[in-house]
Amino acid sequence: MIELMIVIGVIGILVAVGYPNYTEYVKKTRRSEVAALLMQEAQRLERFYSKTGQYSDSVGPPPRAHQVSQGNAFYTLAAQRAEQTFVLTATASTALMRGDKCGAFVLENTGRRDNAQMSGDASVLGCWGR
Repeated sequence: MIELMIVIGVIGILVAVGYPNYTEYVKKTRRSEVAALLMQEAQRLERFYSKTGQYSDSVGPPPRAHQVSQGNAFYTLAAQRAEQTFVLTATASTALMRGDKCGAFVLENTGRRDNAQMSGDASVLGCWGR
C-alpha cells in the first residue's frame, strides 16, 4: 500500500511539473504556425501588388488566389488593405490562445511585426519566433 501511495505521489509531481510545460509548448507551436501563416498571406498580397500595382481590390474583386485566408483553427485572420498598404492581424479564436502572453499578431506591408495586448515577459521577437 505504501508503494502505491509513493507511485501516486511521484506521478502527481510529474504531472504538476509537466503539464504547464506541455501547454506552453503547444502555445509556442501555435504561435509559430500563425506567424508562418501571416508571412504566407503577406507574400500572397505582395504577388497581387506586383501584378496590379496595389494591395487593395478596389478595381474589382481579386481572383480567389489573392484573397486573404480566414486563418486556422486557433487564430482568425483579418486584413486591412489600402491601395499602397496593408495590415494583417491574427486574433486568437480559442480559449487556450486567448490567454496567451503574445496576444494578437500584426504584420504590416513594410515588414513591421507587432503584438497587440502582450502581457508578462512577452517580447515581439520572442512571440514571432526570431
